[in-house]
Amino acid sequence: MEVSITALNIFPVKSLGGITLDSAELTEKGLKYDRNWVIVDHAGVFLTQRQCEKMATISTTLTDLALVLSAPGHQSLEVPLALHEGEYKSVTVWKDTCDALYEGEVSSHWLTSVLGSWNDQPVSLMRLVDGKTVRGKDLKDGTSTSISFADGYPLLITSNGSLESLNGSLIENGAPEVGMERFRANVVIAGPKLEREDRFSELSSKSYSLKMVKPCQRCKIITIDQERGEIPVKKEPLKTLVKVNPFSDNPGAFFGENAIVANGIGAQIAVGDKLILS
Repeated sequence: MEVSITALNIFPVKSLGGITLDSAELTEKGLKYDRNWVIVDHAGVFLTQRQCEKMATISTTLTDLALVLSAPGHQSLEVPLALHEGEYKSVTVWKDTCDALYEGEVSSHWLTSVLGSWNDQPVSLMRLVDGKTVRGKDLKDGTSTSISFADGYPLLITSNGSLESLNGSLIENGAPEVGMERFRANVVIAGPKLEREDRFSELSSKSYSLKMVKPCQRCKIITIDQERGEIPVKKEPLKTLVKVNPFSDNPGAFFGENAIVANGIGAQIAVGDKLILS
């Protein structure tokens, strides 16, 4: 089946706002700069919208020189992209513990002023540094891949068809439709009669291929309004996804496919690329 890429997104800081791109470089860890930073508490444990919905209201942009964070009512924060001689600290993301670069007191103060303290302590911004920050994922086929501060895999792929199907179910349940921004996907594809990504194993072009490895189980983050940073009274679309779950042996809410870069590290991936879904 031939499909096309309709959207590309990166989320430079885990759980903050994303950036929509026309093209991106593929790395072993996914799209370049995706989840290269993470916000942690005083103990170095990662924080996400699961604990702090307000994180959704911080937007991110990238210039040639800096990562720029912006929040309503606050002056923007610029974090230089150039590496500095800073302190490395231990960071924990789920079951993984690794070293990451502390981005300093200025960024810590800014984030704490926007998000508030956590357990009466300031929060901190930590950066992934190749060669210093090591996180890996073992796959069922015996291979492994490196990952950034993403939850578990380098890429998340969704399709417009899956969203249309879900919105049809939401309407049937008397719930409002949702947009693709709720699912924070890296790659969005579209194709005729394409409704479920989990029925396929690979997405390929002449210069790269993306291997689907596991359906993505969703959490409360998809219920959060990504513009206002608020959770509606009805926990949708999570409740509906649980109802329409196609995996009878695996209860939960699923939407999209986790994936790895099987071939083409260093290649450019772009909106409009025509790919074979097999």
